[in-house]
Amino acid sequence: MSCKKYYQIVFILTLVLSILFSFWGDRLFSAIQVIPPNKKMDAAVLVFVDSLTFQEVNEAVKLYRDAIEQDELSAYLIINDWQNPQQIRDHIKEMIGKGIPVEGIVLVGDIPIPMILDAQHLTSAFKIDQDRFPRLRTAVPSDRFYDDLDLVFTFLEQDTVNPLLFYYSLASDSPQKIESDIYSGRIKPGLEGEEKYRVMDSYLRRISHQKQQKNPLNHGLVISGHGYHSESLIAWANEYLELREHLPIFFMPDGDLRMLYHQMDIDLKRSALFQLQQPEFDLAIFHAHGDADAQYLAGLPEGKNVQENIEAVKYYLRSKLRQAKRQKKSIDQVILDFQSKLDVPESWFFGAFEDSVIEKDSLLNYGLDIHIEDIRQSSPQAEFVILDQCFNGAFIHSPYIAGEYVFGQGTTIAAAANSVNIIQDLWTNQNLGLLAYGARVGRWNQERNYLETHIIGDPTFRFTPSHTEKIEPVWNYLSASEKIWKRYVKDHSPVLRAVAVRKWFQQRGADIESDLVEIYHHDPAGIVRLQALGCLAELRSPAFEELLKVSVTDPFELIRRFTVKWMGDIGSADYLPSLLNNLLFDPAKRVNTSSWDAISKIGSAAAVHLARELSIDQHDKNLWDRLVSQARSDSNWIYLELLPTINNDTLELKKRISAARTFRNYRFQKAVPMLIQILRDPQKPENLRVTIAEALGWYTMSVHRPLILNDCRKQLQLEPPTSKLFLEIQKTIRRLETGPNNVFTP
Repeated sequence: MSCKKYYQIVFILTLVLSILFSFWGDRLFSAIQVIPPNKKMDAAVLVFVDSLTFQEVNEAVKLYRDAIEQDELSAYLIINDWQNPQQIRDHIKEMIGKGIPVEGIVLVGDIPIPMILDAQHLTSAFKIDQDRFPRLRTAVPSDRFYDDLDLVFTFLEQDTVNPLLFYYSLASDSPQKIESDIYSGRIKPGLEGEEKYRVMDSYLRRISHQKQQKNPLNHGLVISGHGYHSESLIAWANEYLELREHLPIFFMPDGDLRMLYHQMDIDLKRSALFQLQQPEFDLAIFHAHGDADAQYLAGLPEGKNVQENIEAVKYYLRSKLRQAKRQKKSIDQVILDFQSKLDVPESWFFGAFEDSVIEKDSLLNYGLDIHIEDIRQSSPQAEFVILDQCFNGAFIHSPYIAGEYVFGQGTTIAAAANSVNIIQDLWTNQNLGLLAYGARVGRWNQERNYLETHIIGDPTFRFTPSHTEKIEPVWNYLSASEKIWKRYVKDHSPVLRAVAVRKWFQQRGADIESDLVEIYHHDPAGIVRLQALGCLAELRSPAFEELLKVSVTDPFELIRRFTVKWMGDIGSADYLPSLLNNLLFDPAKRVNTSSWDAISKIGSAAAVHLARELSIDQHDKNLWDRLVSQARSDSNWIYLELLPTINNDTLELKKRISAARTFRNYRFQKAVPMLIQILRDPQKPENLRVTIAEALGWYTMSVHRPLILNDCRKQLQLEPPTSKLFLEIQKTIRRLETGPNNVFTP
């Protein structure tokens, strides 16, 4: 090589490196700054902060760090210009690998947000067509990426509009169940620009002071909105009994529990906002429907006379006409349809598009629910808020409801909220009583293993223990010995008995099956019996399946509700007598609704035959008529609509796939052999077979589970290892082997 050519190459390389340093140097070579804790303690929390946030609020961050350390935790501050979620995940693993006793993490500021796809079975209810809608809508914002370090993800892309969002797919060779290793929480106000730093600075300074104050958990507020309990007062009243077991301090002379039900007050919104601002409340729980920017508390008030009821119908009809206009439907045809169905005069539709009427209706509707502006104009006082509502914790939006509670004008330190929609029948209060013993809210949330459940705010916050004895396992219960849990199973406190049952089971598994059955039969506390049943449900054993015939008549409504759900998902015809008996004699509406669903899954036609043998038609004509109607409807849907649509080669593929997806929600046992047959058929489109494979993965408790597993394993051998079908079958096999992500929402 000539000297001249050599210097030309050197010049070019120097120029390229110069450009790289100029434009990308900070990103390529930025070092992670770790500020070690002032105190080394038995447990630690990692506080991740982005560089710009730390620059803007570093003093407040350090005050927060100091407050954490005054509460028996070492706190590491980790600052960087974070480029993607994997950087943070790798650093968490690295610090744990160094022997640092990490129990949780806090994500402060603009920390990358993992958006998870292909994992809807890890949510409580979120089901949407990922092929039909954009990723922003179909992915689940989830910090399980950071706190469950065993899950395996495949990176897809960074969002082009919001660079903070990173899309990942749950890998087929990943565990198909969430079991978080640590807890997490996000400190992220729903604001933009300089305002978010001002609010974050104020929040961190406020809670740094609050965390040092004594504050036992002895005052609670529960607000139940319309439609949540299906207007079942039995379900609502049973929560009162449940909370008495979780938090008996609420019922002592220095305690208080106020439960607001939407039918109690014509203006629930006003009452809720008033109560939330009372300084004595420590915990507030909302059960209602919701969205990122609203809590849907109340329905239209029931009319007290004929005229008020007529006005309510007119309001309903006007809203339907406006909806039709938005959807570009024929207004005249909609009017004719409603006149035909409801036999109402045309005059009842008048005014639907008049400005004055629209304004009046809008004000009425706005007054039913809590909106962002309502929270901003109030001062919520409960230190911990549980938002048992859809989308209230959707922290990808600015603003969002949970962020308004936590970072607003009040004294709220943290909120438990969901980043997508949820199912109503959750065990929302599971282990809630641990908070009175001083468990951190992050630790409590760590046991609620869904993709969407998050702590917004400080996850290290805990109430001052209200019990005089120090119960060490509550603080460090993941590492407590079996001997300790066996002792607590016999404790006087239902809370400690319940958590001990769960932790003992996690240590011993099937070895304590007989003990769990014994606990169910003899423990007087509903929360302990339900905990034992939940552990047995994970075993999916004959003993559990037999015990359901007993628990279906348990005095605790929530146990009966979960029992009939499990019966339907198992799918044994042996449960039909119990389910029919429930429909005849159980007054709980939520249990009845779940019983009807269970009968559909097992087989409504078989239930009709049994009902005839039991002469139910002579005892309850309405029940008999509905049962016959449901049997006909289910049969028509499965055999005349869904399966023919899936098998119809002349239809658009998207229609066939849509029909196949139905079996994720409606797990009809009778359809399993036919679904397997479609899975085997190489003549069917691959995407359709992939959808069938995914649908079969929802039969995690079914009596047909061995059959599905056997056929999936055989089919796996016939597929190319890199094909979409191979990967989906692999995922389904893992799901069926492991069981549902959470047995209470199988």
